[in-house]
Amino acid sequence: MSIRLDETIPCQQITKLVAPFGYRRSLEECQEVLPDNLWQFSDPMNQRLLRHIDNLVKKPSHGAQPIGRRWLLSEAGRLAFGIPSASESELLLQMDQQRYVFYIHSVELYLFETNVGFVVFNIQFPAKYTLDQMIQANFHLKKFTLPQLQITYDEQGNRRSVNLGASVRSMVEPFDWETFFEQDELLIALVYSMALLPQVETDQNEFDIWLGRKLFHMRRSFADSFKPTHEQCMLLGQEVEPVFQNSYWGASMEGMANVAYLTGDSSTDHFFKETYINNVNTTYFYLYILALHQRFALLMLSILASRLPAQLERVMLTNETNEILDNKGYELISELQERMTFFTLRSSFTQVSNVTHQARLYEKLRHTLRIEDLMQELHTELEVLSSLAHVREQKREERQRMKEQHNEAIVEKRQNRFQSYVMLMTTLFVVISTFADSLNVVGMVQNRTFPPLYSGPFYLLLSFGLLIAGAVAMMFWVMISNWHFKKRYTKHQ
Repeated sequence: MSIRLDETIPCQQITKLVAPFGYRRSLEECQEVLPDNLWQFSDPMNQRLLRHIDNLVKKPSHGAQPIGRRWLLSEAGRLAFGIPSASESELLLQMDQQRYVFYIHSVELYLFETNVGFVVFNIQFPAKYTLDQMIQANFHLKKFTLPQLQITYDEQGNRRSVNLGASVRSMVEPFDWETFFEQDELLIALVYSMALLPQVETDQNEFDIWLGRKLFHMRRSFADSFKPTHEQCMLLGQEVEPVFQNSYWGASMEGMANVAYLTGDSSTDHFFKETYINNVNTTYFYLYILALHQRFALLMLSILASRLPAQLERVMLTNETNEILDNKGYELISELQERMTFFTLRSSFTQVSNVTHQARLYEKLRHTLRIEDLMQELHTELEVLSSLAHVREQKREERQRMKEQHNEAIVEKRQNRFQSYVMLMTTLFVVISTFADSLNVVGMVQNRTFPPLYSGPFYLLLSFGLLIAGAVAMMFWVMISNWHFKKRYTKHQ
């Protein structure tokens, strides 16, 4: 069946609202605090991915080294977090005098060892909903914490309201959540969506322009009031990846979207109605989660890196000469470097599949999410922090050297003081002896009885003269030594 472009176009659709968050507990601790009656472990089901990529989000088993886990919210969990217990329960969204009906088919939880997680709401709209209605509803639904957003539903005959933002906060509270990566901790979801359109009877160029505009609003999760540029509507633009003649993917910071249409070929249409739409719901979304994890894990590391200078400053102000605190600052930097190394080895991948269009789409995702730019930025930050650590180490060594010199100067001062005391006592002894001998000399002078040359008294007189000269020289030496010591000690201070 084909319809005209100017008619209201219904579509088969997929919508997933993804709420990223950062938390403080370890992945193992999070598993321990997750109630089994609320969350049920569930491995993703993927097709044609590389084996080690497929094993990244799995239950730990022999030979598998997962980096994350996935859980599904049970019926008891839906009730605990204020969500309708049945997936077929109808919810009503009211916003700006507009009303949209939708269903929460399931809720998923992803946790990674990098302290990054995602809560995912799988949304369904009535089969009669058009592509425009889906786009407009997603634009409102993603604003989880918006006060004007009113969502109500019937539960056992009672009309109840639900706040998806409050539900998400309750879900992540046991993990000691730290951030939702938005200013003022606003909780705005990323939108992953897909629309499969019927065959349309229209001019191909006109249809491509229309399709490009719709794909822009889908991947950005913008309302129709946002007017894209001509380049943004191109089906071969920077944010768009065509995988087949009738299927186009778009990626942006706000979300990821696919729009495809039936061709009239029975084999092709059967593939898109069955196999392809299932792959979009599983394998392609898994690739999106892996790419999102890399982006937000790097943002989490950047947040930690931005805090380090202040932490190091507090260490310096606490006690500038404490070697233990210096080592603590160095450990903070080393820990961040270690986390970055583990992320690079275990979570950063450029090759995910041997299927060409899957590999190209994943490459487009990484480019759009600026993953390589974030890695380079973080490497630069770590290099600066390493330089800072090196400077801190040099300062610590300099302080240690100055301390040792100070101690050596004190020891030397004490030694010189002792030597001065010894010299003083010796000098006093010499002076007393000299004084006694001088009395004998004075007596000789008064009696005019000078000793004969080379006689005993002659040598006594000669020794007296030498002692006086030596004592005077020694006193000058002590004075000069003390002056040099004081000058060097003052310089060390």
